[in-house]
Amino acid sequence: GEVLSGSLGNSPFGTLVTASPDNQQPVRNVVHLFGEFSVIDNQGEDITSLFTPKIKQIFLLILLFSSRGGQGVSSTDLASHIWGETDGKKIKSLRSVSILKLRKILERLDKMEVVFSANHYALQVGGTLACDYLQYLDMLREKRVKTRKDFEQFYSLISRGEVFEGMSFDWMDDYKSYVCNSSVDVMSRFIGDYSLQDESDAVIQIAEQILLNDPTNEEALGYKVRALMAHNNFKQARYAYVKFCNEYQFLYGQPFGLAFEQIGCENDS
Repeated sequence: GEVLSGSLGNSPFGTLVTASPDNQQPVRNVVHLFGEFSVIDNQGEDITSLFTPKIKQIFLLILLFSSRGGQGVSSTDLASHIWGETDGKKIKSLRSVSILKLRKILERLDKMEVVFSANHYALQVGGTLACDYLQYLDMLREKRVKTRKDFEQFYSLISRGEVFEGMSFDWMDDYKSYVCNSSVDVMSRFIGDYSLQDESDAVIQIAEQILLNDPTNEEALGYKVRALMAHNNFKQARYAYVKFCNEYQFLYGQPFGLAFEQIGCENDS
């Protein structure tokens, strides 16, 4: 199997606005990196707890480096990112024990495995495994977010929450900001396809998701305010505006330049 590629099937995570989870297939072979980290094995068993903080860190490091062109992470980089050192018997031993543990856990998925080649550790993915982060990258790389249906699949991947939620490492920052910026780009492209009058819930949801990634996105604020006002939710619209202004002031140290009225009556373009 090629490193981290291949079709990863349809998103198992519901659609835009609220989808009832009751009629879904039993979920198995799933790795969630959006929202709370979770892993379900090929028997449908939740094995998230097997990933100790260190093993999870190693897993994500190898996965992220593999997703950027396939070669994976060198053993030296792995050691320095995870243990802050690169040399010595102790580090080598820690590394081989940890990789062994990770391989053992991944045997329960169909399929994902750590391969070692040319002094690099990489992840190979195949079988029926679905990983939301890899599906996300696939859709972007292949420019597969063209129709509204594509967008709803894309949106269902990111709507679980922030990518790598609650995890913050220097080596992760570039990947996080790539996801953040790309998500905002795609959502900004599609939010205008939803009717403020008839699909205001979807508009508000997408606008909130944009603001989650980009708290001072004026366009998203405009859509959210207008969608709320279309249904006479003036109080909520005003609250959304004030919250935005506070965030803007906090981030930029200066007041936001547009009055509430200017935001609320922009043309729906």
